[in-house]
Amino acid sequence: MLLTLRRLGSKPPPLTLNVERIGNENSRPLIICHGLFGHIQNWRSVGRALSTRLNRRIILTDLRNHGASPRADSMSYEEMAQDVIHLAKTEGRGDQVDLLGHSMGGKTAMVASTTHPHIFRKIIIEDVAPRRYTLNTKIFRQYIGGMRSLDLTQSRATLAKELEKSIPEKPVRDFILTNLAIENGQQYWRVNLDAVTNYLERILNTENMEGTFPREALFLHGAASNYLLPSDHDKIYHHFPLAKIESIPEAGHWLHAEKPNEFIASVTKFLV
Repeated sequence: MLLTLRRLGSKPPPLTLNVERIGNENSRPLIICHGLFGHIQNWRSVGRALSTRLNRRIILTDLRNHGASPRADSMSYEEMAQDVIHLAKTEGRGDQVDLLGHSMGGKTAMVASTTHPHIFRKIIIEDVAPRRYTLNTKIFRQYIGGMRSLDLTQSRATLAKELEKSIPEKPVRDFILTNLAIENGQQYWRVNLDAVTNYLERILNTENMEGTFPREALFLHGAASNYLLPSDHDKIYHHFPLAKIESIPEAGHWLHAEKPNEFIASVTKFLV
């Protein structure tokens, strides 16, 4: 009789994510999860500031298929949440951790905290709500198409100029270009474009919300952003009954980059 180690319908194991640890190793960790096309580098300055303000261990992470974390064919929110839960269990060493997520990382944090609430003490969700978005994937596919079209043997300056054709907005283009890395003299994208392309619709437009998180949660959004609206409040309170909802004036979707001082102050006040 043939035996199989994999049960029918069993879930694949979580991935061990790449992390960067900052600050006091004897304190409760705060795990930070970036958004789509993001990575650890985007959060270093904010992570260091939070570590200093809070005297806390800050754990920056690359989510699957981003940065230096492992590649996988799939990247559903359930799978990304399982990766983060695995990280939280490892870093928490039996104690609860705090969790912060932006956009895609925020949805991942919501799924993780509502499915395994006992692992997390407080959560912070940056500029995203627990709802289905009707975002047009065309613009994101245009970004990916532009990235794929580049000849990575050219200089970084030439690549930046070429990328203007598909990504005319300089702030977005500069953000995308932070994914351009070099190893052994060869440039490459540190984001798995195949997986992101295949899961783009689900990443942008999936709700994936069940359960509740019974402890404190901060939903922090930009006043100039439309990712979290007054119409989202009821659903937030349904899943996060102890939630606080705050806005940062004149900030858009990337609060931590556009208004870092205000963002750090709000997060610090909530976690102290």
